[in-house]
Amino acid sequence: MKKKLQDKLLLYPCPILLITSKFGNEENVFTVSWSGIACSHPEYITISVKPTRFSYNLICNSGCFTANIINENLLEIADYCGTFSGKNHDKFRECNLTKIPGKMIDVPLILECPINIECEVERVLELGSHHLIVARVVEKLVDEHISGTNLHESLNPVTYFRPNYYSLNKQILGVYGKTHDTI
Repeated sequence: MKKKLQDKLLLYPCPILLITSKFGNEENVFTVSWSGIACSHPEYITISVKPTRFSYNLICNSGCFTANIINENLLEIADYCGTFSGKNHDKFRECNLTKIPGKMIDVPLILECPINIECEVERVLELGSHHLIVARVVEKLVDEHISGTNLHESLNPVTYFRPNYYSLNKQILGVYGKTHDTI
């Protein structure tokens, strides 16, 4: 049997991203957990942002942003950046984040994040409380010590499942295209 879910919509897990944006002399970093891969060829990602957020206008006016993937070491910073507004806080400075120039767009990357994804906005869908920003990936960067063979172990990925943060267990439960062999 099923019953009606009375709480808000739940999809899990949600990746935790530090989104950097810049327009003119204004820069900001804020946290997004409502995001995802939208297409693999060509590569697109999406982020959902309230239009009242400080960074929303920076992203819409510049037409670009960087999605910086965090790890367990950056969780406190991500929580802080998702709690305080860039209108009143210089979160780069307050969190001791190192800005490095983007390779393809004029938006800073966060050195401390193991993966940085530079994106150009293609469209914004006004859905209600949040607007869905659809962006084409123009560059992907990873720390040089991380290889394909140790990606998961090196990242120490974390996720958000309202209202908690979770470490992703390093136990592999299956392999794509092979797990169904037991059926």
